Amino acid sequence: MHFTYHHEGDSPRGRVQRRADRHEQGDTRGQYPRPRDNRFAAQPRPRILPQPQQQETPPPPQEEELPQDVFTENGVQYVKPARPHVPDYMKTAKQDEPLQPQGFDMPVRQADYIARQNPYVVMSEKNTDPAPRVKRRTLLILVIAAAVVFAGVWISQLVFASQTRLVYDEREVQAVIFADKHPFGYRELIEREAYKNNLHPAFVAAIVLNESSFNPYAENAGTGARGLMQMMENTARWVYESIGMGADYSFDQMYLAETNVTYGCWYLAYLSGKFGGDPILVAAAFHSGQTNVINWLNDADYSSDQRTIAMESFPEGNTKAYVQRVLDAFAAYRRLYYEGVNV
Repeated sequence: MHFTYHHEGDSPRGRVQRRADRHEQGDTRGQYPRPRDNRFAAQPRPRILPQPQQQETPPPPQEEELPQDVFTENGVQYVKPARPHVPDYMKTAKQDEPLQPQGFDMPVRQADYIARQNPYVVMSEKNTDPAPRVKRRTLLILVIAAAVVFAGVWISQLVFASQTRLVYDEREVQAVIFADKHPFGYRELIEREAYKNNLHPAFVAAIVLNESSFNPYAENAGTGARGLMQMMENTARWVYESIGMGADYSFDQMYLAETNVTYGCWYLAYLSGKFGGDPILVAAAFHSGQTNVINWLNDADYSSDQRTIAMESFPEGNTKAYVQRVLDAFAAYRRLYYEGVNV
């Protein structure tokens, strides 16, 4: 609808005109398309019925012959189709395109799941991806690292073996030096007399070592003691009279190893019975006399029970040093010659 206002003319003020009414050639308000002629709608039109069309039966689809590849693996012959079997719901437009034959030496990783769905492909029970190849550089580094580790272990073993050998050699040298410091001369004689008097032969050997160092002709210029066990003249005569040997007595007999050891072992057995078999008291009495030992036992400063004296409570002097040397030698002889032996 379009409203126009005319100052002149016979048309009333405010008349409404349609576009079709003012479509004239000389109309200066603009050109408008001509109104549509609808006269054809009144004309009768013949009714045309659709003719039935004959449907042609399409020819049956022919299966496309796909190239196949035959290969042998582990003594079994397999036939692989060039196009894998894919269910319809998984098909894509790209999969409908023809495939070019390709080798099957290496499995295709992206088609691995599809290959598992193919009923025409014989699959092994264990289908795993091929082991990744190790680069030559990585392999070389591993070989060098293994060689370095092996060389380190080998060198460590050599060093350990060398140090162990040095330790063993040092122990052998110390053992030889230790044995040289504790000789055992007249062993058969000492063992015979020790067993006869219920003494330990290692203790008798310790007394002989500290008295004469196994020299049968040793003599103390100060006290006059002689022989292996440094028997005093008064002590030797008293032992001779106590034993009651029929032969004539002479102090020179103390140079004889057998006589000296016989008298000395008898005297040690006497002291052992007097002082309860205590090696400290027996060694002290053999060195300084039994009277001095009895006096020390009666002194409360040295003995608390009047039967024993500890080394830390022993009176200072030559006797204490002598007793300590005898005890050390006693332990050494037991270790060297009587370890594991019941005496």
